[in-house]
Amino acid sequence: MNLLIESVVLVLVIALLSTVATLSLGRLDSTGLWVKTLLILGPIVDGWLGMVFLLWLGLGPINAVLGGVLLGIASLTFLQPLLVPRRLVVWRLAMENIRRRKRQSALMIAGLVIASAIITSSLVVGDSLDATVTHEVEASWGSTDLLIAGFNPQTGVAVEFEENVGARIWGALQNDSSTSPHIEGRQHGLATSVSLTNSEGRGEPTVSWFARNSTIDAEQIWEPLGDDGLRFETIRIANEGAQIPQIVLNQAAGDAMKVDVGDVIKMGWYISGEGGQRVHQETNVSVLEIVANTGQGAMAGSVTPAVFTDLRTAQELMKAPGAMNRLSLALKSGMSDADVRTFGETVEEFVNQSLLASDVGFNLTFAESTGTATLSNSAGLGRISGEDVLSLRENMTSFAGNVSMMEVLQVPLIDVSFDNQSLLTLADSDVHTLAYSGSALWHIGLSGAGFEPSDADDSWVWRADDGERINDAAFSPNGTKALLAHDGGIELAAEWASDSTSYASWKTDNSAVAAVWADGEWFVLEANSSNAKLHRFDANLNPQGMEPLTLELPSTVLSYDLSVDIGLHLRVEGLLSTSYYATESLNLFEFLPSEAVDWPSTEPGSDLDLHPRCDNTASVSLSSTLHWCTFEHGLMQWNSTTNNATGIRLPIISEAPGFGQFPQMFLAFGGSDGTQNLEPGHVLLSSRLDTLALDDLSMELAVQGALPYAYGNDTAVFFTNDGAYASLPGFEDLSALESVVLGLISLQDAEILALAGDDERSLLLLSGGDFTNSSLQDKAFEATSLWLDDRSTLDDLHLLVQPVKVDAAEQAEASAGVLSAMFLVFGTFTMAAGVLLVLTIITLLADVRRSELATARALGLRISDARAFFIQEGTVLSLMAGGLGSLVGLGLAWLISIGFSTIFSSVGAQSFRFDWTLDSFLAGWIWGSLIALFLLWVAALWNSNLNIVKALRGARTSLRKGVPWGLYLLQILALGGAVLSYTSLFLLGTSSSLAYLAYVLGGLFLLTVILPVLTWQIPYLFSNRPFWNGLQRHAPRTTLGVLGTSYLLWTLMLGSIDPFRQDLQANELAFIVLGLFEVLAGVMVLTSFAPLMVQSLSKSRVLTKRFGAIGPVALAHPLAHPVRTAVVMGMFSITMFSVVVLSGYTAQFDTYSSGFVEEAEGEYELLLTSTRSRPIELGPDPDEWNISHPSISNIDSVGAIHRAPVHLEDASGERMPYILRGFDEHFSSHGGLPLHIWDEALGETQEDAWISIEKFDNIVFVDASFGLESTADGTTLVPLQLSIGDSISLIDFSNPSNTRQVTVGGFLKQSSYIFSPGVWMDGSVVEEQFGGEVTRMYVSVTPSAEASEMSDSRDVILSGQGKTLGERQAAHELEEILGAELASDGLNVMTVAEEVMVIQSLVLAILSLFEGYLALGLIVGIAGIGVVTVRNVSERRRTIGMLRAMGFRQRHVMGVFVLETSWVAVLGMLNGFMIGYGFHKVLYETIWASEGASFVFPWATTLMIFFFAWIFVILVTYPPTKAASRILPSAALRDR
Repeated sequence: MNLLIESVVLVLVIALLSTVATLSLGRLDSTGLWVKTLLILGPIVDGWLGMVFLLWLGLGPINAVLGGVLLGIASLTFLQPLLVPRRLVVWRLAMENIRRRKRQSALMIAGLVIASAIITSSLVVGDSLDATVTHEVEASWGSTDLLIAGFNPQTGVAVEFEENVGARIWGALQNDSSTSPHIEGRQHGLATSVSLTNSEGRGEPTVSWFARNSTIDAEQIWEPLGDDGLRFETIRIANEGAQIPQIVLNQAAGDAMKVDVGDVIKMGWYISGEGGQRVHQETNVSVLEIVANTGQGAMAGSVTPAVFTDLRTAQELMKAPGAMNRLSLALKSGMSDADVRTFGETVEEFVNQSLLASDVGFNLTFAESTGTATLSNSAGLGRISGEDVLSLRENMTSFAGNVSMMEVLQVPLIDVSFDNQSLLTLADSDVHTLAYSGSALWHIGLSGAGFEPSDADDSWVWRADDGERINDAAFSPNGTKALLAHDGGIELAAEWASDSTSYASWKTDNSAVAAVWADGEWFVLEANSSNAKLHRFDANLNPQGMEPLTLELPSTVLSYDLSVDIGLHLRVEGLLSTSYYATESLNLFEFLPSEAVDWPSTEPGSDLDLHPRCDNTASVSLSSTLHWCTFEHGLMQWNSTTNNATGIRLPIISEAPGFGQFPQMFLAFGGSDGTQNLEPGHVLLSSRLDTLALDDLSMELAVQGALPYAYGNDTAVFFTNDGAYASLPGFEDLSALESVVLGLISLQDAEILALAGDDERSLLLLSGGDFTNSSLQDKAFEATSLWLDDRSTLDDLHLLVQPVKVDAAEQAEASAGVLSAMFLVFGTFTMAAGVLLVLTIITLLADVRRSELATARALGLRISDARAFFIQEGTVLSLMAGGLGSLVGLGLAWLISIGFSTIFSSVGAQSFRFDWTLDSFLAGWIWGSLIALFLLWVAALWNSNLNIVKALRGARTSLRKGVPWGLYLLQILALGGAVLSYTSLFLLGTSSSLAYLAYVLGGLFLLTVILPVLTWQIPYLFSNRPFWNGLQRHAPRTTLGVLGTSYLLWTLMLGSIDPFRQDLQANELAFIVLGLFEVLAGVMVLTSFAPLMVQSLSKSRVLTKRFGAIGPVALAHPLAHPVRTAVVMGMFSITMFSVVVLSGYTAQFDTYSSGFVEEAEGEYELLLTSTRSRPIELGPDPDEWNISHPSISNIDSVGAIHRAPVHLEDASGERMPYILRGFDEHFSSHGGLPLHIWDEALGETQEDAWISIEKFDNIVFVDASFGLESTADGTTLVPLQLSIGDSISLIDFSNPSNTRQVTVGGFLKQSSYIFSPGVWMDGSVVEEQFGGEVTRMYVSVTPSAEASEMSDSRDVILSGQGKTLGERQAAHELEEILGAELASDGLNVMTVAEEVMVIQSLVLAILSLFEGYLALGLIVGIAGIGVVTVRNVSERRRTIGMLRAMGFRQRHVMGVFVLETSWVAVLGMLNGFMIGYGFHKVLYETIWASEGASFVFPWATTLMIFFFAWIFVILVTYPPTKAASRILPSAALRDR
């Protein structure tokens, strides 16, 4: 279908051209019908065959069609001499002219080469970028075409799934005949990042770690690691039985770490612990091999460090047996990008079909005793989505008969208050120790402990990590401190630190098994099965010493116990016996054997009469009447006088048999089998609360849900007691949950307390129907399972099937297209200069050939033959120039690629690869040749219509009296352009990026229609009247001047006062088109007023006195050839305009970006960064970072920044994903980051504003993207546009029910969207409500800081950028120290100023590259003036002879030509300079002024360019001018 459309377009174009050309032969009756047919059809056939051939070569459709058109034109040009005798004569004349006038032909080709060279170089630069990216893509992905992987949007961690899931997917693809023929192979493994540190402390904080299945790798679908054939199987074999893990590094990693094979280095990484917490792991590894960054050794990139292990070793290190996080598929070669993408969609369908419900977290169980199937979900928050619940409601009868469904929603609770008492305060359900300090009740359990102050509603709880337990507890003498010895170390709790998670802690290598307080110190015993050591700490857990103990330990130790009197006593209880040891004093740690009778006596137990509900485990008295004891469900308080229970305490988390550990919860029931019918705001309470007054139906409970509390909402919901529940139909299936269920509430209340979405449920219980029929139970259960399997998709696992290489290729193509477009845009100005050079050459050659052509015309050559003469000659030259231009373009692109390679290498990126495609090469040839043919065709039309008599006499061509038909044609076209422009404006609307261009172009077109009527056509109509006759005589010059002046006024002057234009935004295309129009307008003005200027100057006494007759003579020739002069001036104007505009833009950007450093760093100099999957775990005090270097003392502030992904929603409902950043009090108190504007109610200074929003958790600052528009097309940088005072909603990524309403309080500085993007607010909210992790830490050095005396940083010359040199050098030193010390923690350390300046230098370097590209235009202009001068000397030999005969000396002749060329060049450049300056001013007002930048113009640079360009003009024109001055009068007059 595409070929048909292309063929039709091609045939129509060539048929039109060949028909017109055949008709132009004249006297058709003398040409046979077959000749006419062949002249028309021949080019069509040739062009079509050429197009098909070009398509076969791989050219794009547009280039192939245009190539076919070019070949058709060439065929038409060459067929005419073969078939038409008269055209054969013309052909021979044309070829003879090319051979005879080699210099002129060479000049013509030189001018025509420009367009092809610019087009080819622009496209080849894009090809090179494409090749650079493609090389990286191929290196990184190897044979991988499709990748099944994904990231959890909440945690930022790669999604892990089981190997058996991958095997199932692969089996499904292999066993299907529609997919297996297209797949070459598969591979799976793990990919994450690690930190590496060598023995000298040199580290790399973030290195990619790849682990692949060694068995599959042996199939050799993927290339080996590096060049030496190393496979993952070799790594696996090396790791079998290895004492430390064996790894392979690529060369980039080896160079960065400065290690060799066999070296041992430290490797650190993170794994996901319980609750999704990221846990840091670290181990020593040995370097097995170092491989080249090729093959699989380049999986991270061709110059990027990477670590490799076999999959089994990685799974062991990451504590993830059987896990993988990526499945790669290699497809058969020969598939197109579209085929790969389509096949990826097919694979996605197969993956969805292969996934089981259990893979995505669904758990379906069946209880035969009750005939009930229970459905739950372990993924995410453990809920079944509302969509699944709704679908199951609608479909369950189709596969399970007349089944009923009970829906259960669990509501985890953080607190339940009754009578101003918090009931949920226990860390453990198994409390074995109670203590009362007089100010707080302490409780110790098997895995948790805590205290509850007497005079506060708050409580403090602490739990050991999963799988660990508390082995012993010791109290300070006054009971206000407790030390907990547990399997992971030591925890110290203090009553006055109830707001802190931990007062003090100490990590031990083995379990801390016993503890005691003695003589103002803590003594803690650490032991394993064979060794023990005793630690001594002061009261605040600062270590005071450690002593290994020599003890005979039994093979099985049941418990350890420490006690104290004069010395320390140790009791070790074994399976069969108990051993006793003691020291002679507290200062001696040598334990000697002792006897049981030596064990210090304990205080006698209490003789308190316990309440009947107490279980005799532990009790304590608060007073003579109030007491606490342990009971079946937790703790109970009672009054011994009345023997009534006055309060209870329950554990926050309890064990539910068969389900695991759960927080205390409410349940809500619903569905077709839900018999519960509770009103909102009411609760049925569990019998576990029967010690309360459950019969009091007026009793109220204040309840806080765990999820709202975790997300920062601590508002309580009040419930009225409806009594106690005993049992409900269906609840017997949930009897195991009774130990954690506190009550039953309505679904409406439950969805609020649980932050659940509509219809989200925790459990679904299916009963009745086929589940009650023993013969159908299995079938119903299987049908339900299959239905769930069908509902399970990749989306549930956050996985994607990605055509990675196709996506990367498309991104590369887009980037290459942008880069090509940029070069093509800047090259447009050079191309315009080249076009004008060609026109200059054509006009020169036309003047030379006028007499020859007139002679030929007088001898019978028709106008059509004369036109054919120029076209045939031009076709040959155009085809030659197009090919040569493409070759020149390749060379130019090569030079540009060298420039980019230098820029890339300066920032450590991969090298820029020079590459080109046949499409780009031939595109330049085709487009350049067609542009040249068009120019020559226009010139042929002009040159062929000469007056024979005037040409033979040598008279100049003059315009005919009247209005030329070309002006009418121009006005008609302009009228059409105006209609089209304003129609487009009406249809597209003012918000379109093309609206500005349409509006301004419409005005230019209207000026072109109206003004010639006033300046030419009306004066011509009334030319019989004296006034109008005077205007009519100078109508052409007046029209040019008025049009040019009007264009400049409309585009430059009126923009700032035009109210309609103020609401429009200009894009790049508008600037380019209007820039060309403005240069054209300037040339028109110069051409119009140049005669008047010459007349004034020729009469000037100053000029006459200074130059004598030289001045008038020098200016007379440009005045006599206005068109040629205007074209040359245009060349200089365009190139000077473009250079001035880009230089101005560069200077403006340089000045504007000079403030980026201060905007990005504020009062901070260093930035520590990591990812949410590897959060920063450093505290705010640098002294606790365990870095012993004097530079640490230079730090005066550390600000931690939490990061969380959220959706933002404005008042209109517009939503977008974005980054939420939360700062701590250290960051705000140190001034934060610079603000552009803020609500003054927050404070008079920005420091006050930062401190204010830290106190108000509903105020945010946003980056500048929310208030900026794109400078390119006027569109907004982000979908939401905000103002101070606007309200936005923050919506949690993982739980849309978790929202927060905030108000915009201010905007960060303009560059913040580049360096500090995000919505900034109080860090506690981001951490607690949205699960934010610390991913940034800003570090500030003191203003008086200096680098250490011996530091190399003292020799580094750094830009101050608002800070002293001492501060910069101290920051530089600190960067090196922290970078080395923190690399093992996976932290990247950078100085903000240097990172910002790298970006600045990159942009400025690229702009400089573009400036050099534009400088080609000046070369073209200088070449043009050189050509003009050479031709002037040639055609003015007789004039020079006459001047010499009249007394002009050589220096006078030299002066004439120097002044003449300077006049043309300087005026042209001055025009470009002035218009460029005006255009730069418009750019400033459009782009920079709104961003707060001050106006800057590079006067020195542009004037220097102006001056040197003029000098080069003089130098280029000197040789022909010198030759002209040496012409003898006699020789010149004889015309030799």
